[in-house]
Amino acid sequence: MAGGISNTQIYNELKDISVSIARIDGRMVNVESASSKLMKVVIDGNGTRPLTEQVKELQDARKADCKAKEEKKESKTKWDTRTWALAVSIFLLVAGQVVQLIFK
Repeated sequence: MAGGISNTQIYNELKDISVSIARIDGRMVNVESASSKLMKVVIDGNGTRPLTEQVKELQDARKADCKAKEEKKESKTKWDTRTWALAVSIFLLVAGQVVQLIFK
């Protein structure tokens, strides 16, 4: 068979493809096993709390911390404003009294 593909070549290629598919199938069994173990740890907890719960708790703690910092910052800003207003009021009151004493 000049220029053609012989049955032996086709057989060898099919055999190589079959071996490759068998290797892939064997690896897929390992991937499925590892994946199921990982999902058990993440979702079910595998004897401890699930990772999803742990991550949620960390996120909640972070949100609460950020909220507390923001509230503290707002409170500080309010007190700073009130302090300045009080200082200015006292100064104006004293200045008014001084002016009254001078022009009396």
